[in-house]
Amino acid sequence: MKKIILISTTILVMAGSAYSNTYWSKWGAGQPAYGDPVIFTSARSAAMGNTTIANEETSLSLFSNPALLSVVEKPKIDFLLSSFYLREDRTFPTYDDYYSKAGESLYVSNANTYGFPSFAVAYPFKRLTFALGSSPVIDYSYKYLEIVRDTSYVKKNENIIERKGGISAISLGFAYRLSEKIRLGAAFNSN
Repeated sequence: MKKIILISTTILVMAGSAYSNTYWSKWGAGQPAYGDPVIFTSARSAAMGNTTIANEETSLSLFSNPALLSVVEKPKIDFLLSSFYLREDRTFPTYDDYYSKAGESLYVSNANTYGFPSFAVAYPFKRLTFALGSSPVIDYSYKYLEIVRDTSYVKKNENIIERKGGISAISLGFAYRLSEKIRLGAAFNSN
């Protein structure tokens, strides 16, 4: 029995490593060619240093660590709305007539606003817990602004590219509690 558990654990760890942000990612395993992977967390986990994978005691652990579903003691329905705003500005120095630095002039701005709704339902049966949920996986939304200026720093034109979209997954998972310290879990995603 110990040999089967050891072999199963080794296979699960190797399979998980192949599809996460690890050594295997440089060959394209687990990372999208473009778009941003969605990283969501509850307020509790964010306050604890983004410890979602080890400390999520809700049905939302279906998306980060399905083995934690075995901690759920009664039926749960959880909703989560995460939002992030990321902005990157690129500037160049501007100079006055005496070649003294007058300030900075914006020439490119990338702004991404993310708002992600997620939900999950978990139902425990003694040592076995089942869960079903939906969560975003990849986000393609962004706004790119480029300002074209002449040699006198006068604004001549603006190029704006704005895109919206993403991919969400429906997940079905389960967890089994072998003992108080050993828990097994798995989730299956459909994009």
